Amino acid sequence: MKYWDAGQPAIYEFPPEHPHYSFYGIHNLAFGYFISNLIEDVHIQLNGENIPKTMNKYLYPINDPYGKEGKRIPEYEVEFFTIE
Repeated sequence: MKYWDAGQPAIYEFPPEHPHYSFYGIHNLAFGYFISNLIEDVHIQLNGENIPKTMNKYLYPINDPYGKEGKRIPEYEVEFFTIE
């Protein structure tokens, strides 16, 4: 499970318009991806930028052109809407 802000992930032609959680079928890599996301979030908090692309293959090792997004389970998306 990963939380995304509105408009993320940007790899999609029509990314979701609202903040949401996405779920992925990466059973044997779930803990490793949790640690990778934690490292990335700490890096962004300290440096204000995303992890360099050269580090992606070390932090996110799924051999798929879309990374974990290729393992996404779209029927489990949870979006958040605000009522004004």
